Amino acid sequence: MPFEQVQSLPHYSELTPEFVQPNVESNQITISYLDFLREQIGRNRRGEEWISLLQKRLNALNPYKQMEVFTIMLRSGRQSCTVLMDATTYKIFHWEIFL
Repeated sequence: MPFEQVQSLPHYSELTPEFVQPNVESNQITISYLDFLREQIGRNRRGEEWISLLQKRLNALNPYKQMEVFTIMLRSGRQSCTVLMDATTYKIFHWEIFL
């Protein structure tokens, strides 16, 4: 899709049935966020599937401790995909899909 078409997409709303503009953020992976993930994994409050997702996220982010990464959110209605990208090499190193 050409960039001009991406810009014309509507902004995100859970009620929007079609694709919306992607959201891109630059974030530093902090030690406190990694500790938060470990704490949530240890609590195991949302079941094994959620714990597995958090563990995969922690494993993916751990090498990027104190580094900048891009977080790209793609949404359509209630479905979403989160893509994590190295801010230096532009290499995608993790993604999560929520249906």
